[in-house]
Amino acid sequence: MTPPRFTTAPTLTAVLAAQAEQHPDRPFVRFIRRGEQTAALTYAQTWELAARWATLLRERGLQPGDPVLLALPNSPDFLGGFYGALLAGGIPAPLSPLHRAAAADPGVRLLAARARSLRAAAVLLPPEMAGVAALFPCPVLTRDDLPQSPGPIAPSLDPEAIALIQYTSGTTSAGGSGKAVQLSHRALLWQTRAISDALQLVDRDEDSGVSWLPLSHDMGLIGFLLTPSIHAGTVTLLPTEEFILRPASWLRALSDTGASITGGPPSAYALAALRVKEAEAATYDLSRVRIALVGAETISPAALGAFADKFRPSGFRPAALLPTYGLAENGLAVTLPPLGRGPRFDTDSARAHAVLGPPLPGIEVRIVDETGAPLRRPPLPERAIGEIIVRSPSLMTGYRDRPDLTAATVRDGWLWTGDLGYLSDGELRVTGRKKELLIVGGRNFAPEDLEAAAAGVPGVRAGKVAAVARFDEHLSTDEAVLLAECGLSDPAERAAFRYSLRLAVAAAGVPL
Repeated sequence: MTPPRFTTAPTLTAVLAAQAEQHPDRPFVRFIRRGEQTAALTYAQTWELAARWATLLRERGLQPGDPVLLALPNSPDFLGGFYGALLAGGIPAPLSPLHRAAAADPGVRLLAARARSLRAAAVLLPPEMAGVAALFPCPVLTRDDLPQSPGPIAPSLDPEAIALIQYTSGTTSAGGSGKAVQLSHRALLWQTRAISDALQLVDRDEDSGVSWLPLSHDMGLIGFLLTPSIHAGTVTLLPTEEFILRPASWLRALSDTGASITGGPPSAYALAALRVKEAEAATYDLSRVRIALVGAETISPAALGAFADKFRPSGFRPAALLPTYGLAENGLAVTLPPLGRGPRFDTDSARAHAVLGPPLPGIEVRIVDETGAPLRRPPLPERAIGEIIVRSPSLMTGYRDRPDLTAATVRDGWLWTGDLGYLSDGELRVTGRKKELLIVGGRNFAPEDLEAAAAGVPGVRAGKVAAVARFDEHLSTDEAVLLAECGLSDPAERAAFRYSLRLAVAAAGVPL
């Protein structure tokens, strides 16, 4: 096996410059829609496009360290805008793309709030969304504003400079402040090299990726754009909305490109297994897929088992499935299981817990109780559930403009994740979220346990079930509430469906 060939450049922009010089004609990113390639960028073309965006941003007044919001789909615009912001000395802050150019659209309001909160220097949008420009406190720029040729541009060489503002999931407050993770060039490059080592990326001609994940998400951006860039790899990107509407497009892309690496949340695997017909699955060739990363949500045996069964006739090997644990505050991955082992689950509790592997080399993971100070108190013993804390070279520098939250989250050099879990044989299992426990009648329940019980009820749409708490004024305690989507419209069928949900969750010990 050939050792991975990584550039040693100190910043993301220096990486792109090195690859553009050494591998100018090598494909970096291909974009496909409905099975047809719509655009492609080599490393040299990506550099040239980024330099044009950088020239535009500087002309519009961007100063070093200014945030630049990117509300762009998986497209050449995103690549140019992301690297262009960095080349101009700014900090890219990706957000979900807009769906409607309307003042009343929630996405527009949130984006405008984020622009105010971050004091952004610019917002980058597709041309068709430019009609909302008046709602923003800073310039709105699109590819239509790009100069025909770039001015002189040189990559930053400061590895400690902030290279990314990554919003964490669940931070959609109307005020726009949210939890904005700041990651340095050094942290991101350490993370991408650690991932590449763990995945044993052997040769740029042997390994390529396919992803539908949005580049505004850390798994899509860091896993399927920045990681390939350090070894001059190639990745094929689909529109996120195309996967949502037709999950088969993901499998067709894997088959057509012969890609070896892909990934997504467990709900994506469940959705693909549900929506793709067996006759269609048999037409795909997934025999080259050696790594199918699974993360970002609670991982269930049912979701992965259904995917493996549906696509076994396509040549897919279940051992390719790789459940992982990570979070934006660490630049993505914390743990990875051994390659080729396939999914494993602990089944000695009410709910199966995925075995998520040991920490990446250089990362430490401990399990502590609520009062545990990692430097003054020993970690909890094996299989004892507590909060997961992480010490890593790729930790964030902090939450932007939130020193209070940063101080509460990073203590003594350890990241307190808020996730609950345990270690056994050096490998991590995640059992829930510390702050998302449902306390009903003095008893604690993890929402994931209720959701897992309900997900097995026939008629529940894959990934469309959530357990929440509602305070009961009369009983002075929370009561559990289950939200589930189904495709039933007949009142009698809906009543039977509701009863089945109650029975399933009651089996977990919780009245609804």
